[in-house]
Parts: sequence; structure tokens; C-alpha cells
Amino acid sequence: MSGLGIPGTRLALFHGRDESIHRGGFFIYELDQPIDLLGMDQLIQPVERILVLAAPEEATDQLLQLLSSISGAIIENDEQTHQFEYGDVHQLQQILNRTFRKVIERELEAVEQPINFS
Repeated sequence: MSGLGIPGTRLALFHGRDESIHRGGFFIYELDQPIDLLGMDQLIQPVERILVLAAPEEATDQLLQLLSSISGAIIENDEQTHQFEYGDVHQLQQILNRTFRKVIERELEAVEQPINFS
């Protein structure tokens, strides 16, 4: 499991795969006290909220795609980053619902493409 602080925020993102994990997931931990952590910009920063993306060692491509979409959503734009940093459960569920909908729509579009036999 590796993790780094997201520069300019109070967030850290940890992600990893391990054989002890049976089901992938996304978890958010609000810390009682900030901790100092190395950021993606190689500077130490205080972190108060930890975001965790975890998957089994032998994760399916679909699971990895969903977890990757969450990772992308965290930094997609400043508003969403702010929501991951300070948002409540309802706000984060809305972001995740939109994110998963985009993945599903993208996959459906790929399936619905006509096959050209010429």
C-alpha cells in the first residue's frame, strides 16, 4: 500500500492490491489529528483525511477500472477535489454516482459500436 499527500489539500491517497483483500473498495478516514506525509510534489504536508483504494491481488479489470475512475474523480476539477477534502457522505456519494455512471456509459458506448465487416 503506497500513499502520498495531494498537494494543496489536506488529503492523502493510498492505493494498493494484496492477496489478503477479498473485495475491492474505497474508504475515507478522517483523522483526529493531522499527520505529516510526503506529498506528490515531494514536500511534507499535513494530512487530515485519508482516501484508500484497495483491491485484491487478482482484481478484475472492471474493478480496477472503477477504482481508477475514483482516483481520477478526486483530481478531476477543483470543486470535486474540495468535496473529497471537506464533503460529507451525501456529497461524496453524488460524486461517486456520477463517476460510475460515466464509466458505465463509456463501456456501453464501446459495446454498442457497430461492427464493420468490410
